[in-house]
Amino acid sequence: MNFGLLVFAFIALAVLVTALKSFRVVGQASVMIIERLGSFHKMAGNGLNIILPFIDKPRAAYWSGIRPGLSTLDLREQLLEFPPQPVITRDNVTVNVDSVLYYQITDPIKAMYEVADLTGSIMQLTITSMRSIIGDLDLDHTFSSRDVINTKLRIVLDEATERWGVKVTRVEVRNIHPPEDLSYFRRMVRSRRQSPAPKARSRPQSRALRVRKKPRYFERKVRRRLARATPRPKLRRSSKSQKQSPPDKGTRRSTC
Repeated sequence: MNFGLLVFAFIALAVLVTALKSFRVVGQASVMIIERLGSFHKMAGNGLNIILPFIDKPRAAYWSGIRPGLSTLDLREQLLEFPPQPVITRDNVTVNVDSVLYYQITDPIKAMYEVADLTGSIMQLTITSMRSIIGDLDLDHTFSSRDVINTKLRIVLDEATERWGVKVTRVEVRNIHPPEDLSYFRRMVRSRRQSPAPKARSRPQSRALRVRKKPRYFERKVRRRLARATPRPKLRRSSKSQKQSPPDKGTRRSTC
């Protein structure tokens, strides 16, 4: 009797487990990827879905920022928050930028099979694109061009994530944290703008130039002293003496 009851209880438990594994309930705005013997079989929509136990198995997702082993994909618009990231502007000033991104899964099959880590790939792509866009702007333009940064980021991410079955709907730069000593960096930027091509000369070069200039200075001094020492020809006196001198006798006779 006891052995028969144990067998009956074991069979009932196996039937119950099989029945539970045969039915899958999917919530609204969610889908489940079903694999049969390791390959894609079908995409289960919302409601009650019947699968073959021990043969069909839902595909689990292991993405960054979500619970590991998640078997259902949310088709609603989702949010990704980014911690402050160091970004270097065109004038070599480091600022910390934190932003948020809104995306929506449009093709669950591509989102599951085209990329291993969907959210992690989107985050890394956003960070690299933000650094390249802000790297083309000055510090002053970075604060005043948030709309331009958001638009460029959305276009770049939308084109890159299209093959992953994802639609990037919005990208917003929340805060731009300037460096602590902002006045020093602004002075440095102004000085660079005023003198775009500074002449870099070291001290030994300037001394050498001074030494080269000294002989010319001494030559000028010597020439001045020589000019003062040498007597000048007295042209005016010689002309007066010629006028006052009487004419010769030969000239007198000829005149007579």
